[in-house]
Amino acid sequence: MSNRVYLLAWDADGLETILDLTDLEYNIMWTELQSTDGTNASRETLSKILHKLRDRAIMNKRVAYEVRVIHTTDTSEKDIWDMFIRDFPGSVATAREEGILVYSDESSLKNLQIH
Repeated sequence: MSNRVYLLAWDADGLETILDLTDLEYNIMWTELQSTDGTNASRETLSKILHKLRDRAIMNKRVAYEVRVIHTTDTSEKDIWDMFIRDFPGSVATAREEGILVYSDESSLKNLQIH
């Protein structure tokens, strides 16, 4: 069994981003262990990605964005894409129920309808 952690970002039009945090964290760990200057430049990469997703959501008032982290077992990135394509409303409901909220545009979500 392979445990994976993914960051998902979507709006009313569909899933926009899947980021495999498991691989990213693994790469960050090894970069930091191999670092000789003691910097945390690799860890800043994840922070920059999160800020860009949040900034994109804040700047685009046309749609409401939601960003969540989900933990899975034996689920690939392709499986998640396929799940969102097959049943977008059901996938959003599952991610909301089981995921960890990273960002949402609360005011827009009150009236948001997933088709």
